[in-house]
Amino acid sequence: MRLAVVSCLLVLTACDHAASSNAPAPPPIRSEFNAQTPEGEARAIIWHLRAEWSDCGLRMVASPAFQAIKDQFVGLKPFDRAATPLEARHIVYLVENHLRPCREIQLEIAGRTHPSLPPLFDAASTKWDALVARLVRQQITWAEYHRNNNAARMELNNQLEATRIALQLPSLNGLQ
Repeated sequence: MRLAVVSCLLVLTACDHAASSNAPAPPPIRSEFNAQTPEGEARAIIWHLRAEWSDCGLRMVASPAFQAIKDQFVGLKPFDRAATPLEARHIVYLVENHLRPCREIQLEIAGRTHPSLPPLFDAASTKWDALVARLVRQQITWAEYHRNNNAARMELNNQLEATRIALQLPSLNGLQ
């Protein structure tokens, strides 16, 4: 379940990055982390995971499958139509071959940030998986996918921010 959980969120993130003119840059290497202390080691691990997550997203966005459907994913073309069978195959390929490892990294970051965060990602991923399944089965249009996807992302971001405030966390380590 956890593996399936994070893949949808990476698509959301990757699409946000692909829509912007700048691809996400890996976080800088933080030489001031003192890996000799538990806190420094934990921070260094999270920075390393964030770099892996960024690289994973960049590989997905660079993949031929994503390039074939990026205009639909980021809403650059008129998209008030269902996904074509070829688009559906590209989506399934992306989920199975690119998003799972990226989700796993994102979930690891969430768990290392605070144990209350992975369940938020699990719930959001369940919604997103259902949304993608409906898109692949041609039960919704790209426009409906985008509306629901944006609403789910906003809901998750609001939950993450509320959790950050309630727990008085200084950051969410780039998860928003």
